[in-house]
Amino acid sequence: MEYPTQRFFNEQHKPLKAGVTTSISLATPTYEDWCKSGCEDQVKWDGDTPRFLNAEELAVIEAERKLNEYNQLVVEKIRLKYTQNDEFALIADGIADSTNAAYVAYRAYVAQCKVEAHNEVYGS
Repeated sequence: MEYPTQRFFNEQHKPLKAGVTTSISLATPTYEDWCKSGCEDQVKWDGDTPRFLNAEELAVIEAERKLNEYNQLVVEKIRLKYTQNDEFALIADGIADSTNAAYVAYRAYVAQCKVEAHNEVYGS
């Protein structure tokens, strides 16, 4: 389908700025066109119609990405010292006795892992 007054890409398949159109005719871009542009992560598809995400939407995506990275990093750091089964056992011990030395040491290590992961992902 042709849209005679809209153009989303220049001749090098680079996207034009959001909201910018030209009078040169170009077929509606396909998913492959968006991927070639290098901006596929900045596009939302409403049915078959692509549109650039606005700054607020991009900020939400970035915040979610950083949170996922942080959570994954915390788990990776914990796994350097404790297996998942070790954690379950320590938590069970902590439920029975919150002053259990092994449980207290585990909680301190988890807190340290969270601080380190936060600094790596979000900065100090």
